[in-house]
Amino acid sequence: MVQFTGRFDGKVIKPDERVEIPVDTPLRVTIEPVAPKERPDVDWKRLLELAEQCAIDGPEDLARRHDHYAHGRPIE
Repeated sequence: MVQFTGRFDGKVIKPDERVEIPVDTPLRVTIEPVAPKERPDVDWKRLLELAEQCAIDGPEDLARRHDHYAHGRPIE
């Protein structure tokens, strides 16, 4: 017996991961909805405080010219 999780796109069930079943194998399918995982509440205020503590040394145009600084591409 093979079990897997997947999604229904309106026409077909798409497994979340590769399933090793020979093509055209007759199957009996039972659908059991899976409750979505609960996401923990994010403490956005604390996250902002942490982000503000992260000092990044580098040029002011680092984001705009990332390819130049990270990969040596010519500045356009």
